[in-house]
Amino acid sequence: MASLASTLSKIFVFILPFSINLLQTKSLSRNTVVDDDELDVSDLIDSFLERAKQNTRHHRTHRLLRRHRIQSSIQQLTSFDAHGREYVKCRKSLLDGGSVMKRCYRPPSDDMRVGCYAVWNMKSETLVQDCWVQQAISMNNCEQRKCVADRSTFCCCYGHNCNSRFELQEETLKENS
Repeated sequence: MASLASTLSKIFVFILPFSINLLQTKSLSRNTVVDDDELDVSDLIDSFLERAKQNTRHHRTHRLLRRHRIQSSIQQLTSFDAHGREYVKCRKSLLDGGSVMKRCYRPPSDDMRVGCYAVWNMKSETLVQDCWVQQAISMNNCEQRKCVADRSTFCCCYGHNCNSRFELQEETLKENS
């Protein structure tokens, strides 16, 4: 019995360091990345997520900016002045009832766009015409090159001089008749 206990204690002493080493290795692989810097996994994940956010934000901004500028310049919806500022020409109403053409500049913010708008009464008399500066997503409700409203006497558009003429969609007028 003593020899059995002696043998078991020798095996235990021999296996114990390997078990501890194995357990430490498993816990290291779950909690840390063994590298020169020995980063903690949570730090590694945090740095990865931060880089991913920055890259996504960076690429999204440039992709939207490029797409808008390419689309606008190809379709000649906007122009650029001598200083590289993007603008559109809109009809602007004056207090005396007249109107003039005005250059409307896009703000320097990447998510802003510039267009034109018109507001009129039901007799199709102009009340106000001017520049329409909104976030890019809001400009999705505006038409290209023409100012057409579907249910109200307000419309927005993008493209040079697009708010000179304005109208309600014919389908809406026919439905109400």
